[in-house]
Amino acid sequence: AVAGGPAAQAAKEPRSPSIGGLVWGKDALKCKCSSGWWRSAQARIALALLGVASILAVITASLALGCEETAPLGRFCVAAGPAQWIVAFLPAATALACGYWRFRRAFSARAHQREATWRHDGEAQRGAVDVLEALAAAPEAERLKYAKQVVQIMKDFPEKGMIQHKGCKALEAICRAKKGNSAQVQNAGAVPVVLEALQKHIRVKVVTQSALATLVCLAKVAKTQIFDLGGISIVLASMAKFKKDQPIQVSAAMALGALCLNSTVNRRSVTKYGGVDLMMKTLDRHTEHADVLVAVAETLLLLVKDEASARRQVVAVLNVLQGVIVKFEDASSALAPDDARSRRECDIALRSLRKLEAQVRDGAERTSTTRGGTAKGGAAKGGGDTGDGDSDAGSEVVTPRATKVSAEQALELQDRLQKWAAHRPKTNKKK
Repeated sequence: AVAGGPAAQAAKEPRSPSIGGLVWGKDALKCKCSSGWWRSAQARIALALLGVASILAVITASLALGCEETAPLGRFCVAAGPAQWIVAFLPAATALACGYWRFRRAFSARAHQREATWRHDGEAQRGAVDVLEALAAAPEAERLKYAKQVVQIMKDFPEKGMIQHKGCKALEAICRAKKGNSAQVQNAGAVPVVLEALQKHIRVKVVTQSALATLVCLAKVAKTQIFDLGGISIVLASMAKFKKDQPIQVSAAMALGALCLNSTVNRRSVTKYGGVDLMMKTLDRHTEHADVLVAVAETLLLLVKDEASARRQVVAVLNVLQGVIVKFEDASSALAPDDARSRRECDIALRSLRKLEAQVRDGAERTSTTRGGTAKGGAAKGGGDTGDGDSDAGSEVVTPRATKVSAEQALELQDRLQKWAAHRPKTNKKK
């Protein structure tokens, strides 16, 4: 069961609701303030201001209604009409507004304090981890309805890397459970939370891995939202931070490829933030990892097909791409004859690399032909892009499905979430 309340003491001893130091319920009208509360500096200032406001209200009302014979200070008079009522009730209205503002400020401060205590409660953190782990292993049909709870848990503990990691894993499991779940996860508010986790915990490898894997699932349905929130630069920064990590490079390249698919704005953004140069270095660094080569080559193929600036950057380092192809060919030739799986992966990687090389060469030749024809004065420009039929084919992340649990485990998960919702501190703040 999830530990409840923002603090251990609050979880063990239920408190009655209180307003302004007065407790309502069985302890009604029992003041929790100290006996000498009126001696504090804040209390004296508040009493002085209240007295001044009361005197000012009486004087102003007397001045406004001074035309009557029985009113105090009858010699003063304000003309009858709206102005008279405004002058009469302005001090009282001002005092009420100030009192409401003071009460609202104190209430918000207490709410923030409860949230801060809740976020640092060890029992609450362990309970959140238990809930997320149970959800990731729940039956696939039961996962989607808990998407909002996962997002809320991640919002409750933004500073805890382990909870962010488990939350991203749970969101990925929900997205992969059934086709169409990604859109529902996006509607639950997952994109800003995942990007915040990726940016805030950029030095934590496990958080980066799980967050990028979740973005791969959300990129196609939320590419506009990810772009608006600066997700492209965040993904590239994560990719540059862990240059030697194979899963991070694969997930980052696939997320960028999904964002660039059918989006000229996103392709230009990736090129602008140095994505082409970063991915070319990734190719040279991971020549022995077929999955990295396929993911990066397919993403670069999307960029160089329609972006002239990206094509020029790849042409400038074409020798690097050719060197990667040679190295990978040598590595694939050294594989054992009976290793069919590795040979198949090598064939797929070589096909993607050669397709990228052909696309870059073709674009460079067409660009040079067009410039030469323009210099001679009348040569027609080259035709449209001649891309391969399967150039837009991306790579799919093959993730093993979580094992289905029994109905008792599903009921246990529901019970955990109900206890979590019952003990979580109430707040009016919209997240």
